[in-house]
Amino acid sequence: MKILISILLSAIFLSANWKSERESLDNVYILGDFRVFYTFKGEHALPSENKVDLNKNLIPDYVENIAQRLYVTKQVFTNLLGFQDPLQSKRYKNVKYIDVHIMSSEKSSAGDEIVTYKYKILDTEDKVLSIQIRNNLTKGTLTPSHEYFHILQNSHTMFKNRWYSEGTARWSESIFRKGIAKQDSLPNSQKQIEELFDKTYDTEGVFGKLTYLCDKNDGIFKNKIDLKTNIPDYPNLIEDSMVYGYEFMRVFLENLEEIDDYVSKKRGFNKFNWDEKEQKSNENNIFILKALLETINAECPKQNDEIIQFKNTIEEYVSKNE
Repeated sequence: MKILISILLSAIFLSANWKSERESLDNVYILGDFRVFYTFKGEHALPSENKVDLNKNLIPDYVENIAQRLYVTKQVFTNLLGFQDPLQSKRYKNVKYIDVHIMSSEKSSAGDEIVTYKYKILDTEDKVLSIQIRNNLTKGTLTPSHEYFHILQNSHTMFKNRWYSEGTARWSESIFRKGIAKQDSLPNSQKQIEELFDKTYDTEGVFGKLTYLCDKNDGIFKNKIDLKTNIPDYPNLIEDSMVYGYEFMRVFLENLEEIDDYVSKKRGFNKFNWDEKEQKSNENNIFILKALLETINAECPKQNDEIIQFKNTIEEYVSKNE
């Protein structure tokens, strides 16, 4: 009994510490929907090289770069490419901000839960989403864009299986990088489908190939805005106006939203409150594949042999595992 109580108390302490660390960040820079919190002191202080303020506006260039990358990423997805605004989605319609915490950590991450923080530097307590960003990323980092895409995913679907979530988030980085997403051969056997489920970031090549083959716009944005940074010594926020298959990816997320509504009802889950293990369960894979197949049928009018074989492989997997 003592061991159980100790474990429970430790969990409560860790949970409280998780919030208090963020609430203690004592500087904030607000740009659009994004509130970027940071500090110059303590464990999570910006390293000296990231305290530089070359444009003399009292905001560290590192912080400003992260805020601008997030702001532009949202503009590209919602205004240029037609994806939904996460803060206007059914799941997050009551959320006011996306709070970004610049901290000392091993990795960056995006949360899917709605949180209310009690910051020492703010009087308000708003419902927000959270993104954690490392305080020592490189100047050309696309991590903020990657993490925003996770927020976009989460606004559509509860599925968080990493072969889908990380592969498509890595694909999203190609929008802001010169050139196109990595391309790999599409799975063409049951063994390769099973192997897909065990991958993470390296499924970018599968989604890169699909979006390339199913593109309807010759890889070009229909519209273009000035996406250059005004921060000295930092690279442009977007390197070209080329992206393949964004309509495919948008419809894929919409199809995932529809099918996970069905899964919620089938499994008796609260629509927006699945247990974390259920969000990453292997049982989700067949439904993600179904959404992918539906997207291919709708968004790939010119199907070559590779796509047809991939479709057949998915159909065979679904029929064997339903």
